[in-house]
Amino acid sequence: MKGSSASHSRPEKENMDNVSAAPPRRRSSADDDADAVDTPRQSLRALWTEAGGSSELPAVASHEADRLHHRRTNGRGRGHSKDGPGGRRESPSRRHRGRNRRRGRTERVAKQVWLAAFAALGTAFVISVHVILYRALFASGGDSGGEDGIDAGQRPGRPGQPAKRKQRTLAPEDEEARMTLDEARRHRLASLDDRAVDRDQYTVRINTWRRDEQLLLSLNHHASCDGVKEVQVVWCDSENDPPESVTRHSSGKVRVERHEVNSLNERFKVLVDPPTLGILSLDDDVLRPCAALDAAFLRWTRHPDRMVGFDARTVVAVGVGGDERTFDGTTPSSTWKYGYMSTTEKSNGYAMTLPRAAFLHRDYLDLYTMALPREMYRFVAENLECEDVAMSF
Repeated sequence: MKGSSASHSRPEKENMDNVSAAPPRRRSSADDDADAVDTPRQSLRALWTEAGGSSELPAVASHEADRLHHRRTNGRGRGHSKDGPGGRRESPSRRHRGRNRRRGRTERVAKQVWLAAFAALGTAFVISVHVILYRALFASGGDSGGEDGIDAGQRPGRPGQPAKRKQRTLAPEDEEARMTLDEARRHRLASLDDRAVDRDQYTVRINTWRRDEQLLLSLNHHASCDGVKEVQVVWCDSENDPPESVTRHSSGKVRVERHEVNSLNERFKVLVDPPTLGILSLDDDVLRPCAALDAAFLRWTRHPDRMVGFDARTVVAVGVGGDERTFDGTTPSSTWKYGYMSTTEKSNGYAMTLPRAAFLHRDYLDLYTMALPREMYRFVAENLECEDVAMSF
C-alpha cells in the first residue's frame, strides 16, 4: 500500500508543477468538484501526519475519506440521524441496544410511579389508623370497655367517664321493682292478630349518645324503609338538646324520647308509647338493608315470644384450672365468661341475641323495667354493660 501511495503522490506533484507553469485558463464545474475532493484529502493528510509521523495516506475511496473526516471533526458522528455518518445506516445491534436503553428507561420510570402510588396509599392508611385510635382513646374520654373491644364512651348511652360526670344511674321510680319475677313469667304477651299493623310494620328504637352525624345517617336510612312505622330516638344526654335535623326530621316518622338518666337500662324504658307491638332495638351505628330488616321482622312475627336478631353471642365456662370451654349445659363451673363473636363462630352455637340489632315484643320492654331484679338493674346502670345479658334473663 505504501508503494501505491507513493506512485500516486509523484504524478500529482508533477501535475501541480505543470498547472502552475501553464497559462491561466477558465475554471469549470469539474475543477470545482476536484477542489472539493482535494480539500478534505488535504485535511486528512495533515491529520494522518500528526498521528503517524508520515505524510503518506492510504488510498481510500472518496466516501470513506468523507466518513473519516466527519468522525475526526465531529466526535465520531454524534448527533447524526439514524442513517449514521457518511450515509450509512447504523448496524442492527446498535439500534437494538438503543431500543433496550429506551425500554429500560421507561420501565424504571413506571416502577418509580408505582412505588410512589403505593407509598401514598400506605401513608393514607397509617393516617387513618392513627385518627381512629385517637378518637377511640381520647375523643370519648379514654375509658375502654364493653364487648368486641368497643370503647365505652362510644357505646350509645355510655359516657367516657361516668364517675366524673356524677350523673344519676337510676330514676326515682326505678329504685324498686314493681313486679316480681313470677308475675313476669305468668304475663301473657299481647297478640299480633288484634291489629293488622302489628304484622305489617314495626317501630325502631335507636339508642344514641353524642354522635349526631351517625344518628342522622341512621334516621335517614331507617325512615326510608316501608316496614318502619315510626322511629323513636332514646336521648339520654341531659346536657345537650337533640339537633333540629333530628327533632324535625323530613320523613315525619321520628320522635325523640328525652331521658333524665344516662344508662343502658333506658333503652328499654318506654316513655313514648310505640304504635306497634314489634320493636326493633338498634344502636345508632348499626345499619342493615331494608330487605334484611323485613325478612327478620317476618321471622319474628312467627315467633313473637322470642328475640330475632342479627348478632348472637355464646357463654364460656371457666374451669378451676383456668381452662375455657364453650358452655354445653354439662360443664361444671362456678365462673362464666361472656364470649366474643369469634368464640360464637367457632362453637357454631349461641346463648343469647344482642339487643343492639334485634326484634322483640313491646311487652318485654316493660317487663325489663318493672320486673328485673334491682341488683342486676343497678349493675347495668353503674357499669354501663351487660344489658343484653339482663334482657335475655
